Amino acid sequence: MNRRVRDCFLVLLLLVFIIAGCQGKKDNAITGRSQKNVEPPEPDCWEIVGVQGFSKEAANFISLTARDGVLYTLYQDSFYSNSLTVMKFEGNEWVPLGKEGFTHGRVDYPDLFVYEGICYVAFEDLSHESRLTVMKYIEGAWQVIGNPGFTKGTAEAITLSLYDGTPYIGFRDDSKNTIGISVFGYINGVWSPVGNEQFVKGVCHDLELVVDEGIPFIAFRESRIGDRITVMKFDHGNWQVLGESGISPGEAYYLSFDVSNKIPYIGFQDMTRKGRGLLMKFEDPEWKIVGNAPFSSRQANFVSIDIENNIPYIIYSDDLYAYRTTVVKFGRKAFSPVGTPGFSEASVGYCKISVDKGTVYTAFSDGAVRGKITVMKCSGE
Repeated sequence: MNRRVRDCFLVLLLLVFIIAGCQGKKDNAITGRSQKNVEPPEPDCWEIVGVQGFSKEAANFISLTARDGVLYTLYQDSFYSNSLTVMKFEGNEWVPLGKEGFTHGRVDYPDLFVYEGICYVAFEDLSHESRLTVMKYIEGAWQVIGNPGFTKGTAEAITLSLYDGTPYIGFRDDSKNTIGISVFGYINGVWSPVGNEQFVKGVCHDLELVVDEGIPFIAFRESRIGDRITVMKFDHGNWQVLGESGISPGEAYYLSFDVSNKIPYIGFQDMTRKGRGLLMKFEDPEWKIVGNAPFSSRQANFVSIDIENNIPYIIYSDDLYAYRTTVVKFGRKAFSPVGTPGFSEASVGYCKISVDKGTVYTAFSDGAVRGKITVMKCSGE
């Protein structure tokens, strides 16, 4: 082959590669993904609880609690102008506690806690100048605890916990012409601050409050330190940082927090690892990565954790399976899937997890039914 023919051949070969590459980029632009998704196998242990998509329309800000085989869900109900609905699974069907959309108009940042069979809810109450309202369902009706809209200013990023019958509430507190984090407890019939009001200054997101053996812990993402995570506990009358501020490697999203046997755990989407999911726990005096690696192989959205018998369970919207749901647990020094990964019918949002006596329950905004809420369970894993 002479030089001229060889050069022509190389140019032609280069053009073939360029055209193929452009076509690949075009295909990626159409799909919106740079990596191919995997089609999951047929679900094995996972089954729908009740019926798929039991809300009337799209459900947002979902919460889920399983206690002794009884299920409760909360969601912002788009059918009722984004007011609040709480449902309970009784017999073989989902029934509302009170009426669906029982709040007076739109709510934001709702949260649910069930204590000894009594449902408590907290939310940003737009009917009271976006301040904080807490209610409980008792004697067949929803009753306000204290006064509606009891905070001094706007309350956002709300998180609710109970200990020994006492409700505690954490929130992003927009009052006194500043923004920070405050925690209140309903003590002796009055909402009172736990420690100083706005004990953290600045904009914080994804607040998660847990009261463990009477000690309040709160986790949050701090804008002032590059959206890293900080965890604090209330000890000897003051809020103290647990370990150090900004424990996540970098930007962290979809924070979920729990405490088991006095050990705090935190799960989140780690942007230093291309959005993969990371689980950490506090081993005094520092935070350590559980499993020494991410729990997802690709991006993990809407991370939610629950811990039973010292075993962490995690649900997330899994990029590998076109943002369907995957649940993993940590045991024997490794993460393993609970049932089939990517088991939901379609992509999901706002997914939550609750584990009750070995049965894993999940709730999510189900893309297969226009974002309505679906609950599934897996037993015997």
